[in-house]
Amino acid sequence: MPAGKPVGSMRIGEEERDAAELVLRDTIVSALGERAERVAMRVVDGPAGKAVVDTARTERAELIVLAARPGLTVIPGTVTQYVLRTAGRPILIVPTSGQAVPGD
Repeated sequence: MPAGKPVGSMRIGEEERDAAELVLRDTIVSALGERAERVAMRVVDGPAGKAVVDTARTERAELIVLAARPGLTVIPGTVTQYVLRTAGRPILIVPTSGQAVPGD
């Protein structure tokens, strides 16, 4: 381990990226079924908020959809706050499955 680098920030590289792509693909297919083929999927390295905003700009996304962390559907987390402040495009925050939706 390099000096000064926390254990939590160590990366596995290719294995981690493959695992992330598999989870992403499975999640999109589960949510959209056959329509998942029309979704452009990207796994990007870097700080989450910056990666979301930069990818949305590069891909000319018309909408950014973010999952709310469990229990925080009303108070956005730090990634969501960053995206809200810097994205410059519409953002939809969706509660994760099993969460109550306000008004239901």
